[in-house]
Amino acid sequence: MSASCFILYSTQLRPGLALAHLDEALSPLGMSVTKRPGSLLVKWNEGPKFKVSLASGAEVLAESAEIAEAFAPERADRDRIAACDARVELSFDLEKALDESNTLIELQLTLQTLLEGWIFTQWNGQLVGPKDPT
Repeated sequence: MSASCFILYSTQLRPGLALAHLDEALSPLGMSVTKRPGSLLVKWNEGPKFKVSLASGAEVLAESAEIAEAFAPERADRDRIAACDARVELSFDLEKALDESNTLIELQLTLQTLLEGWIFTQWNGQLVGPKDPT
């Protein structure tokens, strides 16, 4: 089953972010990072593959507002979530990723730290902020 998760962030905090910045953050983890047009393909050893891409603009801002309303109605940082106008999108095979979940978690946390953003997992509606306890 194909799945996605997002790392939501504000371009005001991270202006000019490009795939090259993500490559620089992920390569030291020992993961294989392959550049593709408009995305990166990331994997660790024989584990699952993750497509990493960037999205931004009015549509992302609207979806961030929807995520904040649906999944963070009581959070103190709800307005900051709703103001996220960009995101990193991770696309992958959910079953394979959950079988080898360390790679997914490492990717999410590395990108969250880089972006000071919120991890949103679509398959279960979980939202984890940069200052949430882990």
